[in-house]
Amino acid sequence: MRLQIIMNDKKFSWKLALPIGLMLFSFFFGAGNLIFPPVLGQAAGTNLVAAAFGFCLSAVSLPVLGVLAMAKNNFKNPDDAGMPAGRYFAMAVIILCALSIGPFFAIPRTCATSLSVMTVGQASLPVSLAYSVVYFALTLWMVMKPSRILDACGKMMAPLLLAGLALLCVAVFASPMGTLGAPTGEYIATPLIKGVFEGYNTMDALCALLFGSTIITTIRNQGIEQDYVLQKYTVAAGAVAGIALTVIYAAFCYCGGQSVGVVGMMNNGAALISKITGFYFGNVGSFIVSAIFFLACITTSVGLVTSISTYFARISNGKVTYKQWVYGFVIFSTVVANFGLTNIIKYSVPVLVMVYPVIIVMIFLNMFPEVFKYDPFIFKGALWLTAVAAINDGLCCAGVKALEPMFSWLPYYGLGLGWVVPAVTGIVLGFAAKATLGAKK
Repeated sequence: MRLQIIMNDKKFSWKLALPIGLMLFSFFFGAGNLIFPPVLGQAAGTNLVAAAFGFCLSAVSLPVLGVLAMAKNNFKNPDDAGMPAGRYFAMAVIILCALSIGPFFAIPRTCATSLSVMTVGQASLPVSLAYSVVYFALTLWMVMKPSRILDACGKMMAPLLLAGLALLCVAVFASPMGTLGAPTGEYIATPLIKGVFEGYNTMDALCALLFGSTIITTIRNQGIEQDYVLQKYTVAAGAVAGIALTVIYAAFCYCGGQSVGVVGMMNNGAALISKITGFYFGNVGSFIVSAIFFLACITTSVGLVTSISTYFARISNGKVTYKQWVYGFVIFSTVVANFGLTNIIKYSVPVLVMVYPVIIVMIFLNMFPEVFKYDPFIFKGALWLTAVAAINDGLCCAGVKALEPMFSWLPYYGLGLGWVVPAVTGIVLGFAAKATLGAKK
């Protein structure tokens, strides 16, 4: 019924919503998203359906809900989602998130990953340098004008990416390499829960608020200003991206699951996909894999550079322009991709582990404004206690475990979810403080 209402709205057009949704899909669907599902499929074996469902439950819902939260609350900046907890707190979280998933980690890694697939990890420094210059020059060309992003990613690259993925999936379903094997590890007894945790570990929710801001800006650039129409477009774009992600994840889980008898168990997702593609397409398979990884990486690079540059231009009040931020991030990423990626990742991952739970709680609180009502007591209680627990997780990730005894007793700590109880406790305390202290004002 809801879909029918949207389609019948004369101010709404699927002709525009579809490419925006595909653009959002391409932003989220990077190389990491491509290599997780087939490895999961091999390990899950005959319990693949439950594991894939769990994976999609977290890997799709968290990032899509983040985008919808931005539109639902009419936020213009990603840090608006955390403002009730304190302006500087919210900005610090988003800035750390943006830098870590941007120039310090994901942006240079997109370039390095796509090249490693093309050269099977054997590229020399001159080849790597030449490739990165061309790669980021293309990124730069697309992001310098917002209108190009929708045309390049939503109308051209995303359909090509889907076509490449579909080509492999059709081959697999038409002529399976083999049958599903026996499940291994945690997939034996708890495949659904294990799948949820694997999807959680993709960390796509980190990009959700930043990408949501870019999607809203893209929609507004099409001349759409009414909030309710903008929200309809965002819901439609989220639905398109969510459906595309779900279908691809499920299909690639199966791709991996039926391959064990031919290629054996493999932990390297990129190598596994290359083996599967080579089985079906021979020498042409290497070209198909390279094209898929390139498109997946370049579109994610475009999404990250655009979103992060837009955010920093806004918080600098235009003193440093969008184009200046773009040039800075692109140049920095080009250098890092060639000379410093390993060390940068070493220091970025602990920061990502710190901010990831905080971003998830932000998304949750903002998806239910009618319940939490942007109340400072609730937001501060939930986000600050989550941050305290998450800081310990980040330090442990960096090898500093001095604070671990204070948190290791928490439920789900061993699963990387030690922050859940502090978050819930913060919400409860926030409601209590609102009922007592708030009433005295």
